[in-house]
Amino acid sequence: MVVLEDVHWADEATIDLLRFVGRRLRAAAVLVIVSYRDDDLAADDPLRVALGELARQRSTRRISLTALSADAVRALARGSDLEAAALYRLTGGNPFYVTEVLQAGMAEIPVSARDAVLARAAGLSADARQLLEVAALTGTRAAPRLLEELAFHAEGADDGAAVLRYAPAAARRAARLSSHREAVAQFQRALRYAAGAELAAAAGLYDDLAAELALLDRVEEAADAAGHALELWRATGSRLREGDTTRRLSGIMRHLCRGEDAEAAARTAVTVLEPLPPSVELAQAYANLAAQQMLAGRYEAAIETARRAQSLAGQVGAPQVMSDALNSEATSAAFLGREWSGLLLEHALQIALAEGLQAAAGRAYCNIHAVYCDQRRYADAQRYYTEGIAYCDEHDMATFGTFLRSNHTGTLEKTGRWDEALAMSQEILDRAAPSPNIRLCPTNRIGTILARRGEPGAWACLDEAMAAADGSGEPHQIVPVRLVRAEAYWLEGRTADARHEAELADEAANPRDAWLGGAVAVWLRRTGSARLPRGELAEPYQHQLSGDWEKAASLWTDLGCRYEAALARLDAAEEGALREALSAFTELGAAAAARLTRQKLRALGVRSIPAGPGPRPGGIRSGSPGASARSSA
Repeated sequence: MVVLEDVHWADEATIDLLRFVGRRLRAAAVLVIVSYRDDDLAADDPLRVALGELARQRSTRRISLTALSADAVRALARGSDLEAAALYRLTGGNPFYVTEVLQAGMAEIPVSARDAVLARAAGLSADARQLLEVAALTGTRAAPRLLEELAFHAEGADDGAAVLRYAPAAARRAARLSSHREAVAQFQRALRYAAGAELAAAAGLYDDLAAELALLDRVEEAADAAGHALELWRATGSRLREGDTTRRLSGIMRHLCRGEDAEAAARTAVTVLEPLPPSVELAQAYANLAAQQMLAGRYEAAIETARRAQSLAGQVGAPQVMSDALNSEATSAAFLGREWSGLLLEHALQIALAEGLQAAAGRAYCNIHAVYCDQRRYADAQRYYTEGIAYCDEHDMATFGTFLRSNHTGTLEKTGRWDEALAMSQEILDRAAPSPNIRLCPTNRIGTILARRGEPGAWACLDEAMAAADGSGEPHQIVPVRLVRAEAYWLEGRTADARHEAELADEAANPRDAWLGGAVAVWLRRTGSARLPRGELAEPYQHQLSGDWEKAASLWTDLGCRYEAALARLDAAEEGALREALSAFTELGAAAAARLTRQKLRALGVRSIPAGPGPRPGGIRSGSPGASARSSA
């Protein structure tokens, strides 16, 4: 057993040792006990960062020490002439105050206790100090809810100045506490009284409101708020704030599937900010541009821009930018097939978690999960899905939580859990007005499964998904939807239309993405296109194209992809393989593919062919419209 006392006074070397011990002794028969005071730790204190890292270790347990009980105070007060009950009420059981009062008596506040309180108050901002003074007037205790409602009562009294003072403070506190809906309500309250405020103050409120709305996937409102902020900043002549708001508007446009506008705004933000002195805002603009380049499929350019953002972030001390830029670099590298990308993605996540950067952490969870899903590493993806959902839900971030759920529907579909995929996709679409970028994935998923089952409503979904994907300009959105449309046409016997979709997918695909490139190559072959494969292909697709359907089917089965395994067997001209394919299609409910399999068996002269099941009961709601989810927010 090792005990480290008073770690809040520790130097950097001791904190590094604590990190090391936390990582390396997880499997050892060692108990490390660390004591520290958490009431004076600043947000950027090295110990707080280390504690955030240690909290991720399963072996870590945090025990908060409560104040002394009334009985404990009574025991300490024995032998003194002080009344134990009064001493307990006065000190609240704080051990420091109890011992100081026991020494100085209760006639006056002990000098040491007074100095300790004033020292802590001295570090507060002017607004926080004023709030403390108001709270002190209510007595020894003030309910947090009472203080939070102080803006509310100012509005009721039509005290505009008080609303503008307290509502933004309440909103920012709510945001820090992960109550983003409350933050939106408070910023909106402040803006109702912003007509007489200075332009810069009103612009800042609109900026903050846009950021909170974006986290809740209320992107139409976020775009409107950011637009108001941009107009006001231009009116003030502040190029710094104009550039920063243009950067924020770029990310919002991406959620609206306005890919060209998003990248144009990203470049404009950089153009506005580059002539100014180096700043956090410029670093953020570089990081945002890198994200937009990544989503547009320009991965080498994204990596270069992300590294510029990281360099500047290091100079100006911007961990949020560092996390986002590492995220974009790593995701781009993953699309280029570079093995070290996973380490960078994990590093981006760890920075965000250690620094308490909620949006950066949400984005990191989304992209790590998406990369593992793209590589068919579903077991690895599951860990980040589970952790990410818990984090995003706990921190009230609907956008990132829904991105994770959207991408998870792809795992459910590819591993044959179609009813679950439909249910989750419909649940996402039933939310209040999800943004186009969030609708895209579940809409495509529903269209995919309906087409395979030969049920009505597939094309309404696939048409909506294609319009959104084209608007996004993102190859990783466009190619999967094009391939599903190729499959849907092929299942209907419309081979020429299927070939056209496959060739459009080929034109949009990144030749260095082995999985999407492999899927494109197989569908080009299956629809009779004369085009040849481009770039490297993932192993199952290599075997399909070389005619080794048995090996391809085995690999797909190992990955848990039963439908893909059955499609590989459908490429064969052997009765045994086709019967296995028919059995799998029947079990999955893939009526359209089963029909094609029976046709191929009949063409081979096979007579005894199992009949298919009757119509499926229930199913997705008629007319409900329903790519992988990648996040740039």
